[in-house]
Amino acid sequence: MKKCPYCAEEIKPEAVKCKHCQSELIINNKKRINENTDSVVSRILVTGSLMFIAYLVFQNLVSLSQPSFPEMEQEVRESEARLEKLRQAFDE
Repeated sequence: MKKCPYCAEEIKPEAVKCKHCQSELIINNKKRINENTDSVVSRILVTGSLMFIAYLVFQNLVSLSQPSFPEMEQEVRESEARLEKLRQAFDE
């Protein structure tokens, strides 16, 4: 047995409505369900946000560690220029 939160009379645990004061008790259960749902939803949102941030950080680190295509083209041009200078020096 439990007590009604409104009139403090003893009622069955499964009661939806108090037989003494006619108060509806299901509202408290709905509030608990909503609070639990809100808690789960907020955990999912926080976890998803953290995973997305981790993904962005990882992608940024990967892109920083790899030279971009224009940088690679510049290195190839510089290497070709050095090679041409060495060929000219060798031919002289």
